[in-house]
Amino acid sequence: MEHSFPSASFVVCFRHIRENVIKKLDTLLGTRSGTRRELIDGLFGDDGPSSSDDVVAFDAAMEAYRTTLANGPAEFINYIEIALCIYCD
Repeated sequence: MEHSFPSASFVVCFRHIRENVIKKLDTLLGTRSGTRRELIDGLFGDDGPSSSDDVVAFDAAMEAYRTTLANGPAEFINYIEIALCIYCD
């Protein structure tokens, strides 16, 4: 899309991102894992990157989240780093 429409804004749906993250964690950890809940809350909670109002706040929240993320499976860490790169320049 970016190649064909370089000046277009890329819009993502928060609901779909959250659903995709939860599905990925369910696959990797199961639905009853405490680590799963910690990773979801850290990403989508009040202090998580998803609640950031600007790029500076997002970067700070993402840096803090990386501590929690380190407790997750390597496949999930890679998944998040790639998924959140949609915000990268």
